[in-house]
Amino acid sequence: MILKCNPRQIVFWLVLFVIFLLVANVVVISFRILGGHNSVYGLAPLFDLNEEQNIPTLFSTCLLLFFGQ
Repeated sequence: MILKCNPRQIVFWLVLFVIFLLVANVVVISFRILGGHNSVYGLAPLFDLNEEQNIPTLFSTCLLLFFGQ
């Protein structure tokens, strides 16, 4: 079985996920600054781009594993 990949579709989904991560980070930062909530129901550490062991780090690791040379 041959797996056919459309490069434009792969780039589209990767860019879409990066935009999602950036929006989630902005929402977390705005809740921290404007709302005074540090954890935001435990979701803040999951989407903080300045930390490790979270979803953006997992995304970056998967990119290195699948697309790194």
